[in-house]
Amino acid sequence: GEICLLKGHEDYVAPIVVGALKFDTAEGEKRLGCAAYGFVNLMDGSATVFTTTFEFVEEIDVPRAKENMERTRIIIAEGAIGDELIDAKARYDRCKARLAVAQLGRGK
Repeated sequence: GEICLLKGHEDYVAPIVVGALKFDTAEGEKRLGCAAYGFVNLMDGSATVFTTTFEFVEEIDVPRAKENMERTRIIIAEGAIGDELIDAKARYDRCKARLAVAQLGRGK
């Protein structure tokens, strides 16, 4: 899903799974990155984001993400089960999100 938090928004807490995170810094700079697993907390007009991992768009290593995505796809296709399958699907989703964010960054 997608949400836009603006000044005056009521207090809010929501989970973050994997995907793009766009935000304006306190100095007014627009930033873009890829976030994975955490939550956003908006309280008294101030937003705080807690994530397990975060990469700014300019830090994303596209060739590495493509390579990891393909390696993970093979693990899944070869019949991973249980925790191995859960971990592989999570890695695949993170790679896919990194590539999507990198593509968004090129469109800026």
